[in-house]
Amino acid sequence: MEREKSAVRDYWQARPCGTTLSGERAGSPEFFAEIEAKRYRAEPFIHEFADVASWRGKRVLEIGVGAGSDFLNFVRAGADATGIDLTPAAITLVRKRLALEGLDGRTLIADGSISRSRRGRSISC
Repeated sequence: MEREKSAVRDYWQARPCGTTLSGERAGSPEFFAEIEAKRYRAEPFIHEFADVASWRGKRVLEIGVGAGSDFLNFVRAGADATGIDLTPAAITLVRKRLALEGLDGRTLIADGSISRSRRGRSISC
């Protein structure tokens, strides 16, 4: 299992989800705008499905933030959002994007797996 997880991590580290959609300079405002526009043009159902406005003031955990388009929309809508990703590359991009927009959201590098402690009810990612 560890070998598979490492292969997946290496793949996404080299190309965080969504980043191949833009020819702009990585991390620039134009880069993020192009990624977001192309994502929602290709998958317009996400807006209705996610209904980000209904999450204002509520806690959201996004596992696998990639370039951060969905995560940023939750943050923009006022959700108490935490985003995790398997790769430092994705988290670095999302943090840059938050800073560019003057937004605050928690991000961390984690693999999203869940393990239960031996004492019972503690769950960690």
